[in-house]
Amino acid sequence: MIHPEALAGAAMLGKFLFQLKRIYWFIFRPKTQGVKCIIENNGKILMIQRTFGSVHFVFPGGKINSSETPEQAVRREVFEDLGIELDKIRSLGSFTQEVRHRQETLFCFAAKVSNPNFTLASHIKTFKWFDLADLPELTPVSNSVFRLYKSSAK
Repeated sequence: MIHPEALAGAAMLGKFLFQLKRIYWFIFRPKTQGVKCIIENNGKILMIQRTFGSVHFVFPGGKINSSETPEQAVRREVFEDLGIELDKIRSLGSFTQEVRHRQETLFCFAAKVSNPNFTLASHIKTFKWFDLADLPELTPVSNSVFRLYKSSAK
């Protein structure tokens, strides 16, 4: 069993490292690639709240490693964050926008899960399933991801 103090320490370290990244991004304005995933189950979609950065609920995702395809990256990120395997996955497309002083291209996916029993990573504060008609306030990035999702359903 991991002690709560260790989890709190890991969360504090994560917040500190995130602030260092933001300074780097401000100075160097890098081009990055990442992934986001809208996870569906029983007519609802999953959103997470991280222990760092925004206090908003967002769609799971993260950085693409140099040796990965976007699909491999989204599968890895979801497994690392939530401890689940994605079942049926489909591409929603991609977009590029400035996020925290970096040009980020995000490859977006939607996926279904048959086993929504999660093991949250230490940097994930909580998660929640939302009805499509009752989503929380979306960040600009989450709004762009959700627009791709809605347009793919037509």
